[in-house]
This record gives sequence, structure tokens and C-alpha cells, in this order.
Amino acid sequence: MMKYKRCALASYPRSGNTWMRHLIYNAVGLKSAYITNPETGDVHKSAAIPEIADVDSPLVKTHDLNTRPFDAAIHIVRNPFNAIASYLDYCHRFNVPIQRRSWFIKTEAIGWNKHSEYWRLARESGVLEGYHRVRYEDLLVDTNGELWKVVHDFLGFDIDPGAVEQAVTDCSLAKMQAKGSEEFYPKGFSRRYSDTLTRVEIDQIGHIVRYELAHLINDE
Repeated sequence: MMKYKRCALASYPRSGNTWMRHLIYNAVGLKSAYITNPETGDVHKSAAIPEIADVDSPLVKTHDLNTRPFDAAIHIVRNPFNAIASYLDYCHRFNVPIQRRSWFIKTEAIGWNKHSEYWRLARESGVLEGYHRVRYEDLLVDTNGELWKVVHDFLGFDIDPGAVEQAVTDCSLAKMQAKGSEEFYPKGFSRRYSDTLTRVEIDQIGHIVRYELAHLINDE
């Protein structure tokens, strides 16, 4: 049983939330919900979410800035350049309308910044009973270790390390693509934000997120 009554999986879009949901489910059998969506559409099917979704689960995905429904949070943070580039690619792949690219880049940089700040301040203020941050880049490098910290150390599941190792194997990029689609899980380790973003866009994002990015890099 999970240690907390209701735990947020909080992230900015395209920061590893869906992958973490699959990892947790494969490790301990805990399904998860999305706070604003029943997750039955084609995009959700392309992410293989229906097999891990339960609207009554105490583990809840959210992109919102709201701690009130939760007593704990797993805050997943991804480098903003890669997150925004991935989100831009996602919109193109799934035909999400973007009126003006320059407006999109600025809006999402502000959105990433506000999201990171909100959940960081939730940690610093102690408003939540429990808080655990996962840096997406750390999750890529040491998936076993980061997943163990989430399910065993933070959520409190009594679990064998072998189950974590098997969950990581079962949720490899190739297997996630096979379960869902290459459109939803396109690049993994090989993503380079400079393939999507221009130098001007990179500079614009960097100017907006510089303070929160410093926290992401330096805070432990």
C-alpha cells in the first residue's frame, strides 16, 4: 500500500510523467489517474495509458499548479529546452494547433518556469507531507536507482530490487514504442533540442527560465 493518501505526479508536459507512470505500475502494480482527463482518446492509446489508468487511484498525474488535492508530490522536472522542444514536436505529430510559433515558445517557457517554481516552493514551504523531486535527466542515466527512490524510499512499497530492474526492462524505449507508438515515444536518449529549436528560440527560453534552471541544476 502506498504511504500517502493521494500523491501528485506533477510535471510540465513532455517531462517523463507518462513513462514514470508505466515504471511505477510495472514495479508495484499501482495504477494512476489524470486529474483532468479520463484518458480514453487516441493520444492516450498511443502512450499505452489505458492499461495503467484507474480514475480512483491515489496516484494522480497533474500539470496543474495546485497542491490542495494532495498530501504528497513526486515532482518530475526536465531540462526546459528539451521539454519545450519535445512538446513542440508533439503538437506537430498529433496535429495540435499552434497559431504562432514565437508565441508558443514564449508561452511555454513562461509555463515551464511557473510550474517549476510552484512545485519547488511547495517543497520549501512544507505545505505537503511528502515531496520527492525527480530530474528527468537523472532518470535517464540511472533509471533503476531513481525508480527505487520513488517506489521504495518515497512511496514506501516493500519491494524486491529485482522487481524494479524488471520494470525498467519492461519500460525500455523500444518496448514503450511497441506498446504504444513511436509518435508518442519518438526519441528517448537521442533528443537534441537544437534539432527543433532555433538559436533565437533557445536564447529566448534561456532568458525566461534562467533562475529556475539554476535551481534545477544546483538544488539537491
